[in-house]
Amino acid sequence: MPLPEDIRVERDLGARTQQPYIPGILKIGIIGRSRGKNTSSTVTVTRQVADTDLLKNYTTDVYASSPIRSVDKAVDLETGKDEIYYPGIHFNIIKSADDSILSAANLGSNDDPTALEIDWSVAAPLVPPSVANTSLQSSSTGGFDSATTVYYALTVVDHNSNESNVGSLTKVEIPAPTTGYYQVILTWRMVEYATGYNVYKGTAADGSDLLKIGTVSVKTTVTFTDYNIVGSGSPPTTNTTAAKPKDGDTYDLYYDYAVVTRMKAVEYTTPGQVKADHGVGSELTNVAKIFMSSVYNNTPVVVTVVPESDTYNSYLDAANVFKTAHVNFIVSLYAGSDTLATLISNLQPFYNLCASLSDEKVGQKECYAAFALPYKAGWTTNDVKTFCNAYQSTATKGKRAFFVVPDGFYVKVQSWELSTGVASSNYTVTDPSGYDITPFVFAGACMARYAGLRDSAEPLTEKDILGFTFHGDNFTNQEIRAMRSYSAMVVENISGIAAVNQSINMSWSSLGIEDGEMNICVTEDRIKEDLRSKLRKYRGKKQLGAILRAAEDTIADALRQYIDNKLIAYFDAKSVTVYQDPNQKDRILGSFIYMPIYPINQIAVSYLFVFVAL
Repeated sequence: MPLPEDIRVERDLGARTQQPYIPGILKIGIIGRSRGKNTSSTVTVTRQVADTDLLKNYTTDVYASSPIRSVDKAVDLETGKDEIYYPGIHFNIIKSADDSILSAANLGSNDDPTALEIDWSVAAPLVPPSVANTSLQSSSTGGFDSATTVYYALTVVDHNSNESNVGSLTKVEIPAPTTGYYQVILTWRMVEYATGYNVYKGTAADGSDLLKIGTVSVKTTVTFTDYNIVGSGSPPTTNTTAAKPKDGDTYDLYYDYAVVTRMKAVEYTTPGQVKADHGVGSELTNVAKIFMSSVYNNTPVVVTVVPESDTYNSYLDAANVFKTAHVNFIVSLYAGSDTLATLISNLQPFYNLCASLSDEKVGQKECYAAFALPYKAGWTTNDVKTFCNAYQSTATKGKRAFFVVPDGFYVKVQSWELSTGVASSNYTVTDPSGYDITPFVFAGACMARYAGLRDSAEPLTEKDILGFTFHGDNFTNQEIRAMRSYSAMVVENISGIAAVNQSINMSWSSLGIEDGEMNICVTEDRIKEDLRSKLRKYRGKKQLGAILRAAEDTIADALRQYIDNKLIAYFDAKSVTVYQDPNQKDRILGSFIYMPIYPINQIAVSYLFVFVAL
């Protein structure tokens, strides 16, 4: 899990240190699948009598070879109409295969235009209005000429000429006019999605003798004058109306679709930029976020290429796009097999490409491939050896690859998002051929973390292949020694924290500078996570001298424990200091200096915690 930004890591120059770290642009090339960039558009659709409009009839207009992601609304286009219909209220988006209802706001992976339909059968019936106000007006031309009591009721008519049952009855007592006649004026509220109204009148209090006395053919006209009209025709007893466009009419469908740019190298400097172009929950979005959160000294530039299709050859073609992108690392999210021989054969072209892209004389321009062994029950250390040996190249010194050796682990990273935007803590990534490539993702993450600490003046030239193994249970010492002997560095997954099982030291003559650098990275991860937990108990306390000294003791005790556990070589007890921030009184600063077991650099780690004064 990416660490909060309350930790600063710096290198201190000392007698045994290398040249200071010089930040540079780290470019990581990723080949993978995209969900595309959301783009808004509209298409004109004709409503079908069967209540189901097949989007496949409008594939060319709607999709333009890109998948639809969401549906916003439908707007009736008929003359004089400005009615808007909404998914989930007036219509549903359904899958043709099983008529299951999809979320119109996020269609997820169900984006095949031939498999989606707009279902209007769920449109709610129109609610008939009730007479809101009545008034009498005198007339000399006709109307009621004697005292009487009548009852009025209204029905509503939809776009398909279906009529509802009547609304509530309204009683009107008409007195005898002194001269001429009385006419009754009725008013009511407009009903959306209606084409008009019918007016009924009767004399029975239960409405049993209602007869139609008039029709209003415009939905915005909400008044009617009864001059003692004689009615004919009883109202319907059921409501058959629906809030939907007329059969055969056209409407505009507003939607967002995904635009996927393929076979083009695009650079990004933030995870948000990747998400905007490749979509929420996409493989490239999640992987880029993990890679960018893993580097310490510099945020890497991620360069993505989306293959033309999900085939192995398309991924190879996409890799060649990096020939002009000048990337430091290439991660292809494709395995294509879990058979060792086939896997080695599939990955070999990526390895060879990185070798051809590298400049033998200038190490900073070298290009490396991030490899992995997809998880498969039964992998042994001999399989790892075979995998390593396949990339031991004398001509190129075998320095073109990083790889991960998995052993059945659940990845616990809260930042991995599903297409719905919900974060998933346990996830498995599969390639287009269905093989587990979760280790590929973490090969890139470890690689980014590793490269963030290494000196640009010290390119990878000593080691043939650098490997990381996330393991559900502890390795045996024999397994560790075996894998180290053929260039694998063993890293355990302990409670979601990467930690070195046995720290690297100078006794291994085959190990070079980069081994110690990786050791620093994973050791720092463990120290930071552990100290953050131990210092949490001081939050909310007054920053008195006793509290500051107690925090110093906590740090010192933890560092002694790290020495016992062989995580670090030693620490300078006099360097452990906790003090109040002179600029921000509500914060304390703490620092210490420790030496990794492999003596390359001294590293000063400053922990910045905010304490609330009581």
